Parts: sequence; C-alpha cells; structure tokens
Amino acid sequence: MKKYRGKHEEKEKNKIKEKWNKKWMILIAIILILIIAIILLYFLVFSKKIKEEVFLELGENEINISQFVENKRYEKDSKFITDVSTIDLNKVGEYQIEIQYKDKTYVSNLKIQDTTAPKVEFQDIEKPVNYEIKAEDFIVSKEDKSEMTIEYQVNYEIDTSVLRRIFINCYSKRCLSK
Repeated sequence: MKKYRGKHEEKEKNKIKEKWNKKWMILIAIILILIIAIILLYFLVFSKKIKEEVFLELGENEINISQFVENKRYEKDSKFITDVSTIDLNKVGEYQIEIQYKDKTYVSNLKIQDTTAPKVEFQDIEKPVNYEIKAEDFIVSKEDKSEMTIEYQVNYEIDTSVLRRIFINCYSKRCLSK
C-alpha cells in the first residue's frame, strides 16, 4: 500500500506544481502586458509632437504643417497659430512659429537657409598701376539664391614701382544676415 500512496502523493504534488506554474505564467504575462501598456502610454502622452527646429531651403514654394510634426499621425490635430503666409521664403532668416496640437501650444524655430553654393565666374584683369581695384572687376558673372558679396584680399605689401603684374586672390562670400 505504501507504493500506491507514494504514487498518489506524487500525482497530487505534480498537480499542485502544475497549478502554481500556470499561476506564475499568468502572473508574469499580466506583468509583461502592464509594462508594455505603460511604455506605450508614456510614448503616446509624453513623446514630442512638434519639432523644435525646422530647416527650409531658400526659395521653397510653401510652408506646411507636415514639415513641423514629428510623426504624420500628429498632422490632422495640428495647425499653425502663426500666419506663415507672411514669411518670405526667398529671404534667409529665422522665425518663431507657434503651432497648436490639440489643446497645447508649441513653439518651433523655422530657419530659412541657402545651402546651395553660389556660381561665380572669375577673370584675370590688367589695370594701370594707380588704378583702384574693385572686387567686381574680377567677376564675369555671379549667381546665387541669396545676397552675395565679392571681396578680395592682399596679404602683403605691394611695391608697384618694381612689379609690373600683381596676382590677387578673389573669392565670393554669402551674406548670412537677415
């Protein structure tokens, strides 16, 4: 009879272990689901909705809300408070843009910049000794989306009584102010 009792007791112990194993598995699954739900809720509530900075290339056609939202799902609930139609997209500058997402207002910095290199064609010139050289004398043509200044720089003293030819480096520079 002891053998029968041992087998019976062993079966009972196995049933109890199985019940506890199932309970632990259910408890672990519930905890994992809660952790995932908390993480998702955190990202939905506290994630950035509107970009802090937006960069546009000089000469773009329009400003739209999709350029300012972090994710497309925020577009339909977002709108400009700032009148963006008054912003000159053909002028380098920086602007504060107010955007409303649902019932909260955000501020984003819009930076219009010219990242396209200017096209400048230079030429060699020959002028009399006492001629006052201007930077524009070296330019055949210049093209840029933003304002551009041309300067030249001489890094040494020139003794024009001795030299007949002077070599000068000329370069173009963008105007980065508003």
